[in-house]
Amino acid sequence: MKAKTQKTVSTRVRSVWDDLYDTPGEAGKMLLRSELTIVLNDHIKAHRWSKPVAAKRCGVSVAVIDRVRRGSVTYLAADDLAAMIRTAGLDIWVKPAKFVAPKTRKPASKKAR
Repeated sequence: MKAKTQKTVSTRVRSVWDDLYDTPGEAGKMLLRSELTIVLNDHIKAHRWSKPVAAKRCGVSVAVIDRVRRGSVTYLAADDLAAMIRTAGLDIWVKPAKFVAPKTRKPASKKAR
């Protein structure tokens, strides 16, 4: 006899941060930080900067660049990341979008035979 399990299935997930954080605000902050980290990391890789060179070009220490390279978004503030990106010579454009909460549904229960 198989055990019955009731799962809630997410039909739309905007980002992994929506699943990890309780509020849309916290998830949004982490999404912003991760996107900024990715942009900065990609810029550093594209220019083939070593960590010391990247640190100098971004106006931070090598330890901070090491966190960026490892993707440690929990240790990097969005305003600090934005400052590093601007110092490195990139522009930042933000386009807010309307938040749509992920919809969930319960699977249809099987009828008894």
